[in-house]
Amino acid sequence: MTAIKLIIFDMDGIIFDSEKLYMHFLKLIMKRYHYNLTKRQYLKTLGLTDSATRIKMQELFGSSFDFDKIYSEAKQEMMAYIEKNNIPIKDGIINLLNFLKANNFKIAIASSTEKATIFYYLQKSNLTGYFDYIVGGDDVTNSKPHPEIFLKVCDKANIDPSMAIVLEDSPNGLLAAIKANITTICIPDLLFPPQEIINKCFAMVNNANEIIELIKKGIN
Repeated sequence: MTAIKLIIFDMDGIIFDSEKLYMHFLKLIMKRYHYNLTKRQYLKTLGLTDSATRIKMQELFGSSFDFDKIYSEAKQEMMAYIEKNNIPIKDGIINLLNFLKANNFKIAIASSTEKATIFYYLQKSNLTGYFDYIVGGDDVTNSKPHPEIFLKVCDKANIDPSMAIVLEDSPNGLLAAIKANITTICIPDLLFPPQEIINKCFAMVNNANEIIELIKKGIN
């Protein structure tokens, strides 16, 4: 395998335990507007940009579903919570980031979340300094599972996709990385990906600490 130089992180569900948190607040707000959001419905939006999520939610709840109003209120509630309580970091992430920095890997985020929110989360968690490149959902035209966001990170880093690794949890994100021909490692979060997607990944691990062991054993 070509020597690895760039590690690309999805954010929600990989760096931060934010998917469960957002689902909680979205369910609360939607209930105020007399919508019942199930976990299965929420999982259909994982890895999507805001514009793609709007389409999906209106497919699920009808064209009158006021996406901008409801999602804005849910985000405000979540941000207020994070302001007081911070946002939980996933197991092993700090260890992995320190390991990557110590071994001179370039580190990036490729998240469907808007860039302003990405920076807010990183600042609140004192993680900003770890990342060399950040691409958000508002930086791309096509939502995951399209490979655009991962290819854009590689382009910004001037690193061939064959020299990168993507860490993802959602089926949409995994498919995007696979389509970009980037070595893909799955760390499942809320949704366990279908076996046919897992089969196309380089590996599936339980947490970020196991990524360190994989790299030590010779991914690069």
